[in-house]
Amino acid sequence: MSTNKAAKRLGFLATGSEIITGEIANTNSQIMAEQLQDYGTHIGEHLVCDDTPANIEDSLKFMLERHDAIIITGGLGPTSDDCTRDVVAKMSGQKLVFNKEIWENITERLSKRHLAVPENNKQQAYFPAKANIISNANGTACGSHLYIGKTLVFLLPGPPRECLPMFKEYVLPLLLKEKFASNQRLFRWRLLNAPESTIAEMLEPTAQKHKLSFGYRAHYPFTDVKLFLDPHTKFHTKILLEVEALLRPYFVTHLNQELSAQLQDHLALRPLTIYLDDQATKGAFKQALLTPKTADYFVGKNVKADLEIYLTGLDDYWANKTDSTVLDLKLELRYGKKTEKFESTVLMRGKETIKYAIEFAAWKILGVI
Repeated sequence: MSTNKAAKRLGFLATGSEIITGEIANTNSQIMAEQLQDYGTHIGEHLVCDDTPANIEDSLKFMLERHDAIIITGGLGPTSDDCTRDVVAKMSGQKLVFNKEIWENITERLSKRHLAVPENNKQQAYFPAKANIISNANGTACGSHLYIGKTLVFLLPGPPRECLPMFKEYVLPLLLKEKFASNQRLFRWRLLNAPESTIAEMLEPTAQKHKLSFGYRAHYPFTDVKLFLDPHTKFHTKILLEVEALLRPYFVTHLNQELSAQLQDHLALRPLTIYLDDQATKGAFKQALLTPKTADYFVGKNVKADLEIYLTGLDDYWANKTDSTVLDLKLELRYGKKTEKFESTVLMRGKETIKYAIEFAAWKILGVI
C-alpha cells in the first residue's frame, strides 16, 4: 500500500479466464481509469488474472502492497469459477454471510423475467461479513466494498453494463469523498496530422523551463498531448497559454472524443437537413454520423438542405495505386449564405486514409455550423 498520503494510489484487478485468453477485452478498467484521471487520481497498476483462486489471491496480495484502494471486477456470478468473493473474504479474515434480502431480490428479478432460479444463484447473496453492499440495477451480482487492512477494496461484477453504472453512481463518489482526487487536473490537446516526435521536440523547451512532464498518445489521425497541472498555482495560466500557442496549428479539440462523434452529438442536439455528395469516402463519412435520429437528416439533391457537403479526392486510394504516398482531399461546405472550402493532404495508410478524411471533414463542419 502506498504511504504517500498526498497522492493516494488506486489500482485495478480484473479477474476472468476469458480476459486472459483474449476472448473479451478488459474495457472496464480502461473506462474507469479514464474517468478517474479527470479528477487527478493517482492510478497505479492494472492487473489481470484468471479465475483460479490461488492466482487471484497472489494478485490481490501484490496489489494490496502497492495501493490505497483496489477495484476488483469479475468473479461475482453464480457459477463454480466465480470465486472472487471467497478469496476476498479469506484475505480480509471475514466469513461469507448470507443476505436474505439480496437473495429475495435475485429470485424476484429472475422470476419477473420468467427465468428459472437455480440454487447456484444463491452464492450471489453471500458477502464478507463487514462488507457494504453495492446494489446492481442491471443484474443479479451486487457489488460490495470493505477494508483489507488499510486498503479500501471494491468488488464489482464483470459485465460492463452492470459494472460501469455501479462505478459511476456509487464507487466514484465514495472515492472522491475518501480524497482519491488531487489538486491536479488533466489538460488535453488533441492534434490532427501532427507527428508525435515533432510535437515532443517542439514542447521540450517549455517542459524544461517549467519542469513539466508531458504525456503523448499517437492514435492516427490524432496525437494527444496531456499535462497534469494544479489550476491554483501561480503560473498555471501562463503555462497553458504558452502550450496552446505552440500547438495551435495542429489543435482540433480538448475533448477525449473523436471529431466524428462530436459532430454526431452536435447533430442530435441541433437537427439539420443535410445534402451529402461524398466522392472521397464513398459513404463512410455518412456511416460515421448515422444514428436512428440522424438517418432522417440526409436528403436528396433536389431538396433544399440546411447544410450541403461536397467531399472529393482520394482517387488513388480507390484506384489502389500503391505507389502513391500522399493524396489530396477537398471539402466544400455550403451553410446558409456561407460557402467554405478546405483542402488537406492525406497519407496513403490503407483504411486509416478514410479515417483521416472522416475526422478532417467532421472538424471543419463543426467549425462552420
